[in-house]
Amino acid sequence: MTSRTDTSRPVPLAPGRLPLLGHAPHLARRPLSFLRSLPRYGELVRIRIGPQDVYVATSTALTRQILVADARKFDKGEMFDELRQQMGNGLVTSSGDFHRSQRRLVQPAFHATRVTSYAQVMSDRATAWAATWQPGTVLDLARQIDTVTLGTLLDVVFDHTSDDLRTAVRTWTAVRNGAMRRALSPAAAWRTRLAGAHQPGTDPKADRAVTALRGVIGQEIDQRRTAEQDRGGLLSTLVHSRDRQSGAGMSDQEICDEILNLLVAGTGTMSATLAWAFHETARHPDVEAKLLAEIDAVTGRTQVHAEHIPRLPYTRQVLSEVLRRHPTWLLMRRTTQPVTLGDTHLPAGARVYLSPHILHHDPTFFPDPGSFDPDRWHPDRVTPQHTHAFIPFSAGNRRCAGDHYAWTQLTLMLTNALTQWRLRPADNHPVHSRVGTVERPDRLLMIPSPR
Repeated sequence: MTSRTDTSRPVPLAPGRLPLLGHAPHLARRPLSFLRSLPRYGELVRIRIGPQDVYVATSTALTRQILVADARKFDKGEMFDELRQQMGNGLVTSSGDFHRSQRRLVQPAFHATRVTSYAQVMSDRATAWAATWQPGTVLDLARQIDTVTLGTLLDVVFDHTSDDLRTAVRTWTAVRNGAMRRALSPAAAWRTRLAGAHQPGTDPKADRAVTALRGVIGQEIDQRRTAEQDRGGLLSTLVHSRDRQSGAGMSDQEICDEILNLLVAGTGTMSATLAWAFHETARHPDVEAKLLAEIDAVTGRTQVHAEHIPRLPYTRQVLSEVLRRHPTWLLMRRTTQPVTLGDTHLPAGARVYLSPHILHHDPTFFPDPGSFDPDRWHPDRVTPQHTHAFIPFSAGNRRCAGDHYAWTQLTLMLTNALTQWRLRPADNHPVHSRVGTVERPDRLLMIPSPR
């Protein structure tokens, strides 16, 4: 079955549509395998989410067109309206001219020199975390990683953490996770249309949590404005950031919105990727051996710092392969004006899905995509085609502003733990993938042994 828009070429409809629900159950029950099945039907495939048509771009060319060449013809769509109520209008949730202007103001906080200054916090946090482990005990590593990545981010952003701040962040985070799962699930595309997006006041618990956190962040902003000088933390950088042309800075609300967005962007994907890195390293002894040999040769089993990172190329290969195997699985867009994708003309308001997971598992670019092979990222094997198909931090004007920050933290957290310990999976506890806003291990039970 096919669909036409104007005089465009027919768009194939994926098989398996169910009455009323469309393909939503497939995305809910087996999202990754369902997405990987779509390229066989074309580079643009139509699926039904409830009553709505959604177009899934499955090729590198169309994905690049949406994210780079025609990026200004798309926004993130109605599903981010609910998120905007909890997270504000920051880089994750905003679109258009406002997003572009905010990106210019936020980017200095992620300049390489700034990230280097944050790196000591990352190293110290990772070393202190690993020092709490006991030989032979079973660790719930996934849960621990969530805690340590959030704590590291708070130290980087605020350059200190108070009880009030930690309590407010934990409360809001618990509420936020539920809101994100609802808003970013594909089924929300038609739930939102039928029921309407969340409005302030309809979820009192969520509204109280975000109000309390905004109050605490507001106090932190006031302190830095009063100081009238950059204290070095990420929040201080945002307070003192100015547009090069106009000289204007951000309002308190805009800064607060960016911090809330950062608390989401800097924790969920980060903790999931780090968990997968420990998992993949532990179940591939050959990879672990090469990784440990590289770390030992560079640092002599002492603490790993930012200056060591350029001398850890195999570590970068391992993390690249983790990000290839376990990337963000779905990105959502909506056309803001008519767009031609390949031979298909889409009107304004059309819903489009993109999937880094599809691209990262394309055997054209990544032979045997289900295997974990860090050597595929050896410089002698990487081609421009690889880099175009590899979008762990998106691309174009929506590319993550903190990608260098992410690479730095992932490297320092992984290597500083492995200077002290080897980790082995606990017996009889298989790791299952849980797909929500990101793909993550449901549990990661591991046993440390001293090196």
